[in-house]
Amino acid sequence: MPARFRSTLPLLVLVLLGACAENRWLPLSGQTIQAEMFGKTALGTDAGGGNWTMWIAPDGKAVFRGSNGNGTELVDSGTARIDGDSLCVQWQKMHADEPFCQVIYTDRGLSYRAYSPDLTLNSHFTLVPGNPDKL
Repeated sequence: MPARFRSTLPLLVLVLLGACAENRWLPLSGQTIQAEMFGKTALGTDAGGGNWTMWIAPDGKAVFRGSNGNGTELVDSGTARIDGDSLCVQWQKMHADEPFCQVIYTDRGLSYRAYSPDLTLNSHFTLVPGNPDKL
């Protein structure tokens, strides 16, 4: 291998590894969102640093418990549904009783990210089976 290529090879490897790391996040289809999230509990952190828990029952009933970045507690309930490739939840208190829709990306099922339709990151979370916190 010529010397000029040997000196650029480490840089090329780093660029390719970075591209692979970013591409590990895959968008979920609406059907996959329903299969992976309904009947499970999401444990997450929002963009402001608040921790939350959300249970979505198999029939779409949803319960949320969390705190914002300032530590203010919030408990809410609503109804989740799939709209195209988005998860939409209409909460009783949050988001002025309007459906709050997000697209969901996954790191191959290990963790998840929720984005607004404009692709602003809202939160990241993991899923656990069932409703262990009895929300």
